[in-house]
Amino acid sequence: MKILITAPELDETRNVSGISTVVRQIIENCPSRYTHFVAGSTDGEGKGARWALKQIALPLRF
Repeated sequence: MKILITAPELDETRNVSGISTVVRQIIENCPSRYTHFVAGSTDGEGKGARWALKQIALPLRF
């Protein structure tokens, strides 16, 4: 099975919201193929004009 993961960051040292921890556990315990699609903002990342443009471009990157 192919699984698409949408998250700002999968590195637990950069994203402390808990999403990266849950995703890591799923990846470690399920024999599926995963693709990380970067979306949203990491902890502490500002949400200025650059961030907004990145979010608008998401459908094009997909």
